[in-house]
Amino acid sequence: MQQTDLLLTRIEIEEAIVGIRKDGIIHVYYKSDITINLHLQNRLKKIFSELTYNQPHLYIFEGGFNVRVTREARLNALTLNKQVLSIANVVVVNSWYQRVLAEFYNILVARGQLYKVTTDFEKGINWLNKLVEEEAA
Repeated sequence: MQQTDLLLTRIEIEEAIVGIRKDGIIHVYYKSDITINLHLQNRLKKIFSELTYNQPHLYIFEGGFNVRVTREARLNALTLNKQVLSIANVVVVNSWYQRVLAEFYNILVARGQLYKVTTDFEKGINWLNKLVEEEAA
C-alpha cells in the first residue's frame, strides 16, 4: 500500500497526487518522470488553497523518480512560499539530486521556517506530529 492510499481527501492530476491525511497533514506526491514548472506550481497552489480553505497546514512532499524542476520554478519558489500558508514542511528525498534541490530550497527559500529533509517518510511524519504535540503542550 502506498502512502497516497491513506488520504482522506485526494485530488489527482497528471503530475501529482495531493490530499489530506487522517492526521491533517497535506501530502503532496509528485509522480515519476515529471517536471515541476510554473504552470504546475500554480495548479498546485490552487489545489492547496481548495484543500486547506487558506488555513496554515503541515505539508509533506515526496516525489517519484526522475522529478525535475525548471529554473523558473526554482526562482518562483520564493514567491510561492509566501503565498502558500504552511506551518512546517518535510521533503522526502530518494536521490542525491532531490536532496540537493531540497537543501537549496531550504537555504534560499525556507529560511526561518520549520523545514526538514529526510529519506524516511515515517520519520518526516513523526517530526510533523511532534511539532503539533509541542504546540499543544
